[in-house]
Amino acid sequence: MPLAADMARIVAAARTRLAQAPRDVLSAVTADLVQHTPVDRGFLRAGWDAAEVATLPNAPDPTGADTIARLGAAAQALPFGGVFTVTNRVNYAPYLEFGTVRIAPRAYLRGTLARAPTVATEVLARGARP
Repeated sequence: MPLAADMARIVAAARTRLAQAPRDVLSAVTADLVQHTPVDRGFLRAGWDAAEVATLPNAPDPTGADTIARLGAAAQALPFGGVFTVTNRVNYAPYLEFGTVRIAPRAYLRGTLARAPTVATEVLARGARP
């Protein structure tokens, strides 16, 4: 009997970790995105939101800590199999990402997408929350 109970606990813990893993990866990838978003006053960093209809930030977030916490909470609340959409409604975001004739591209979003597999691998290897 003790072996069966131990196995049941092991299986339950594995299921919990398996269900938690996508949320932890989303939290880590969105944190990477915010940290690599260019900052002058902090409105672009504060502009990231996890919603279909995002709002413009009311206050800057130069460190990105509040934005990372908000996105992380949204990722942790995501139901298993849910869709997670990250948006930024700050009007100059595309100009910094892709550049203009006067501004060199910063590629912060594309950089995060390129780093995402590595970030995910690191989170999964740790087996813990980011």
